[in-house]
Amino acid sequence: PALEPVEELRIGSVDGAAETQFVRISHVIPNGDGSIWIYDVGAYRISVFDRAGRFVRSFGQRGSGPGEVTSSIAVILLQRDSVLVFERGRLHCVPA
Repeated sequence: PALEPVEELRIGSVDGAAETQFVRISHVIPNGDGSIWIYDVGAYRISVFDRAGRFVRSFGQRGSGPGEVTSSIAVILLQRDSVLVFERGRLHCVPA
């Protein structure tokens, strides 16, 4: 028998609030507390959603200073409140 996909959660929208719109998602990180962290490399931000898919907060912006990102290669969640961002020639922690 064929398997049929069942939608359990939807995050993001085309016409909704700005914090639920994405440019280019590069990483989706599930957290141990049920939240979902999404790195939108096109918007240079990390957005956090609760287990029901509701927007909680976002952080980060384009740049090379503290709390800023340029183009990530990998993003790793640390201790539920910050992320480790690997970029070309740079490794840094971005607090939420």
